[in-house]
Amino acid sequence: MLYMLDTNIVSYLLEKDCKIVEKFDSIFFDNEVKISNVVHYEIQRGIFYR
Repeated sequence: MLYMLDTNIVSYLLEKDCKIVEKFDSIFFDNEVKISNVVHYEIQRGIFYR
């Protein structure tokens, strides 16, 4: 199954929010996970301006 992650989930994963990381590990273990170009840009811009 393919999952598309949004900006909020990627941010939580980057911040290592324990609840989100555990859920991510259990659900997405055998599945394909992708982010859109928009999410990539938003995360990249957010990291740059921190």
